[in-house]
Amino acid sequence: MAQSILRIASKKLASTAHTDTVTAIHVIIGQFRNIDIDSLKFAFDNIRPMYAGCSNCLLEAEVIAARATCRGCSRTYNPDMASSFRCPQCGNGVGQLITGEELDVIGITLR
Repeated sequence: MAQSILRIASKKLASTAHTDTVTAIHVIIGQFRNIDIDSLKFAFDNIRPMYAGCSNCLLEAEVIAARATCRGCSRTYNPDMASSFRCPQCGNGVGQLITGEELDVIGITLR
């Protein structure tokens, strides 16, 4: 995952004139992506020197909470492990996941 993020930033840097450094990369990660942010940052920090212009860049990660629509009562709720992902109102399961599976680079700061 860290390699993919750095590849995206490197490509952006290579295609942008008059800049030679990536200072920050902002990503959003959905709660249901099963990505440990600390592990991602550890890997990112250890491999970033391998990518030209990225040796000192920061990884800014924002976690997007899971939101789902209940298949029974159509209520929108936050599915979680504690409730076995069931709707707190009627006990039915997830009908449709609205947010929580995101994994996107949403910003790259260049200098």
